[in-house]
Formats: sequence, structure tokens, C-alpha cells
Amino acid sequence: MVERLYAVLNWLIDPVNLTAISTVVIAAFTIVLAVVGYFQARLIRQSIDLARQEFIATHRPRIIVRFVQGPVDDGKEPKFVWVTIANIGEASATITAVGYGLARRRGRNNWLPPGLAAGFHEISPTVLESGGRLTFKVSAQNVTDDAAIAASALDDGELCAAGQIRYQDGNGRRLEMAFLRVHDGQGNFTPSDNPEDEYQD
Repeated sequence: MVERLYAVLNWLIDPVNLTAISTVVIAAFTIVLAVVGYFQARLIRQSIDLARQEFIATHRPRIIVRFVQGPVDDGKEPKFVWVTIANIGEASATITAVGYGLARRRGRNNWLPPGLAAGFHEISPTVLESGGRLTFKVSAQNVTDDAAIAASALDDGELCAAGQIRYQDGNGRRLEMAFLRVHDGQGNFTPSDNPEDEYQD
């Protein structure tokens, strides 16, 4: 037993064997460092992504209607207004769908012919930076039947510009806003007195 232990110790202190053992230990240590470094890099990347997502979630875009200009009636096409929206949020918004229209109503949701067509339709994505503005034209539907022609000629009912906008934040989260502005007869479009007519996600 003592002879065997002596042989092992002699083998271990032999410079050639000692170098081989040291090389194996260093190689194993290097592999462990590489594996630990890989997992640490993944954790750091996940922490950075999480921090970015939290920042975007707390600093999100917010689109509002800044003002409505009009109505314009040039006799060549249906009445229209210019609606200017603005991103007053802290991050950029990517607008993906819009829907808007100009129509007359008598009371809440009692649209006069030809009615209001303001459903969503997809558009090519448009980026609206924080503080940016975008203006678009909102037209009335073509007046074709007698009742609609009479209502239009008599200026019967409230003239309203209504619409909705779908947009995304930097995380791809979908947000929506809607508006309904009523013409006051003095050249101004003011927000509807019903808070349910306008909303913001």
C-alpha cells in the first residue's frame, strides 16, 4: 500500500505529468468560464430587453385630435374637413389603420342619410414621432338619394367629423383612439358633449 502511494506521488511530481495535469485543469476551467460567460450574457441581454419593454410601456405614444378645419364645400366634391392629429406621448406611434367620415346627425347615433361610414381600413404603416403631427382629409359620402339631398340642402342636423385610429407602440402593443367633433355653426368643431364618443387606450 505504501509503495503504491509512493508510486502515485512520484508520478504526480514528474514535471511531464504535472504539465499534462495542469493543462487538463486549465482546459476544464476555461470550458466552465465559457459556459458561465454564455449564460451570463444571455441573462444580461434578457435584462436589457426587459428594461426596454418596461420603458416603452411606461413611455407610450398618445394620439389626439389637435384640431379640425372646415368644412370646405367647393361644389366639385362632397363637403370635407381637414383633421390634424398629434402624438403627445413620449414615444413614437406606428399608425396601422384608420377610419373616418363626415356626416350629419339628429341626436346621438341618429345619422341622417347617407349616414356615417367610419370603419377601420388598413393603411401602410405610418410612423408618427413624439410631438409630430399628421393632417388628413375627411369627406362626407356622396349624396345620392332625395332625403340625403334635402337634408344636405337644408343643413339639417349637426355636422360631425368622426373617426378612429389604430396604432402600435414600440413593443407592438395595439392601441386605439376615437373622436367625434361637432360643428358649432360658428366655424369650430368641438368635442362631443358625450364622453363615450371619444376614447383613448
